[in-house]
Amino acid sequence: EVSSSCDTELELSVSNVGVAPIYKNHPLKVRLASDDKEYVFDTGVDVRSWLPGEHIEKIALPTKGLPIGKYKVEVGIITDDATVYFATDAVRHEKYYTLAEINVI
Repeated sequence: EVSSSCDTELELSVSNVGVAPIYKNHPLKVRLASDDKEYVFDTGVDVRSWLPGEHIEKIALPTKGLPIGKYKVEVGIITDDATVYFATDAVRHEKYYTLAEINVI
């Protein structure tokens, strides 16, 4: 549960199991989606820094002032000219992968 009276920090663990980084700085976005609303946040993360190996990203989510309710926490690398897929078992919806659910109280 997170409070609607303050912002929330999301910690994202990324494993680049390939042999190269991402070459273009496509935006990493976080989407909080409820049954009837969605909020999309640009994280400012430079995905080009994800060289092969393990990475931890700490992302500040502006949850302050969000309506109370249950939200899916989804992430995606968003680009107009290509689809970026993650090697994960997470459910993919549109360009986003669902990682968790939170309750905003």
